[in-house]
Amino acid sequence: KNLKGLYKEAHRVLKKGGILVFTTGHPIFDLINQSPDRLIGFKGPRGKRKIIGNYFDESAKNTRLGALGVMKLYSYTLETFIMRGIEKGFELLEYRDLKPVPSSKKYDKVGYETTTTLPSFILLKFRKR
Repeated sequence: KNLKGLYKEAHRVLKKGGILVFTTGHPIFDLINQSPDRLIGFKGPRGKRKIIGNYFDESAKNTRLGALGVMKLYSYTLETFIMRGIEKGFELLEYRDLKPVPSSKKYDKVGYETTTTLPSFILLKFRKR
């Protein structure tokens, strides 16, 4: 919910050179979840493309988690994730688009196929300056 606060608190408690590593939902996957059809876009009449969702909309959104119900989702762009960390005194060491481990396919084949063709999580590694 408060990305600036996350970086501010991490900066407060870490020593100089300390490492902050965190993972969160990938903004592209979050965009897919804005649509009940789970689509970024599709071809409409006469080959026109209709876009669903807004990557740059960083307002809170409700997302469905299957049997778990609905959860409020705070989505940010990749730029926001990275720049807020830099602004709060960190340097970016590593960025990764994450995919599920192959063994998870046996638990949810459809979910596995979706999350191995589109990134569902990101990993950010920062060092306190």
